Formats: sequence, structure tokens, C-alpha cells
Amino acid sequence: MGKTKHQGPMKLNKKPAPKLWASWAPMGLGKVKPKHIRDTMKTAWDNKDNLPYAYRILTQG
Repeated sequence: MGKTKHQGPMKLNKKPAPKLWASWAPMGLGKVKPKHIRDTMKTAWDNKDNLPYAYRILTQG
């Protein structure tokens, strides 16, 4: 058997790296977002007579 090229355990940088961030606002804070929960509940309420259909539409598109 030959020698391995593995150096052993590598230390990871524990500081956040801004170059890896998608935007400067974490989780989209301060941005205008659609009201996902409200729209989901409205769709479920509109289809309350056929809930399996509504569930399938909401989960599978």
C-alpha cells in the first residue's frame, strides 16, 4: 500500500463569508415578500369542498 495524500483533519473557518451570501439581507429581511401563508390558506378555503385536490395542488403544483 502507498502513502495517502490526505493531510488529516482540516480546520474550517468559523467566521461567516460574505462572498458566499446570496444577498446582504439575510432571509430577505426588509424585502417585500408575497404572503405565502395567506395565499395557501385562501387556496385551501376556496377548495374546501375538495381538500385532497387542494392539497395536491399546493404540494405538487
